[in-house]
Amino acid sequence: RPAAAGSSIAVAAGCWHSPHMAHQDGSAGRPPGRRWYLVAAIVALAGWVAMAVFLASRLGDSTGRMMRVLVPGQTDLMLKEAGTYTIYHEYESTFEGRVYHVTSVSGLGITVRARPSGEQIPLQSAMNTRYRIGSTAGRSLFDFEVRAPGTYQVSATYGGGRKEPQTVLAIDRGFVGSLAVTILGAIAMAFAGTGIAIAIAVVVSSRRRRAKRAAGGA
Repeated sequence: RPAAAGSSIAVAAGCWHSPHMAHQDGSAGRPPGRRWYLVAAIVALAGWVAMAVFLASRLGDSTGRMMRVLVPGQTDLMLKEAGTYTIYHEYESTFEGRVYHVTSVSGLGITVRARPSGEQIPLQSAMNTRYRIGSTAGRSLFDFEVRAPGTYQVSATYGGGRKEPQTVLAIDRGFVGSLAVTILGAIAMAFAGTGIAIAIAVVVSSRRRRAKRAAGGA
């Protein structure tokens, strides 16, 4: 049958393809679009935004949990955990709605006593640590060891009975360690986002180059 024979020759010569096969062959080597570079940029930006949000929330919590006292004067504090506490002088601070900016506390004597026994807790010079978070800035003065939770009295007086300048002391346990963990966690977020973005960009670029070479050699 001539019609059948002509059909067979056309197929053998490779002159016939189904529309479905043509669509599959064309899409198989299609390179990823440039929009993936935009996706990579968005991922990188998201990592840095997450870092900023995390820092803003955690740093505020870190300074917010610190116990503050106005000196000269004395205040009873409930210390709920045993361990090493640090006394900081906040030379820039806001306490009970008033702003304090006192750079030096020369002549200020500080004592810590257990209540109600009156036992004086030894103070040791703290490692020189400074912090600045927003409008609050401070530096470490002394460390003291609390063997058991309870009430402790912090008192501070100037020599000669001076009442000025008034300033703020902050007391906390593990503040520096918590601050370091917060900063490292924030940096990890930023670098994770950037790393994922770079990986996306590298993969997209590589596939686009391969597709271009394949198209050129066809």
